[in-house]
Amino acid sequence: MTDTKSLELPKNIQWQQWVERWDRMQERYLVQRDERIKLLVRLVCEAVSPVSRVLDLGCGTGSLMQPFLDAFPEAEIYGIDFDPVLLPLAQQRLRSYGTRSQLILADMRSEDWQAKLPKIFDAVISATALHWLTEVQ
Repeated sequence: MTDTKSLELPKNIQWQQWVERWDRMQERYLVQRDERIKLLVRLVCEAVSPVSRVLDLGCGTGSLMQPFLDAFPEAEIYGIDFDPVLLPLAQQRLRSYGTRSQLILADMRSEDWQAKLPKIFDAVISATALHWLTEVQ
């Protein structure tokens, strides 16, 4: 994982409880969230072969990255977010995936956020972050 080394959770925090709480909150905003995530995985699986690199825009706690890491065991999944609280939670959630899970602290509203990323992705996904982006003129 990258660019989150300076972001650490407080000692003795029950990170799993915070991740579960976040997921429950997201389920209130995104109806049938689990089904939508499964559909995203299936669509990428059907559209791209092989899948070697995926980018999750606004990855939050890594709840969308995890099913992609499971579905594509050879792929690297990159997550980008600017929230210094959610990324350390994602780091804990995804630590068992090792270097296949790459987290990047960056603000997608800035002009240079893409500079921290590899140039090529097989798919770009997002669960609940696209509404924060504006059209580039």
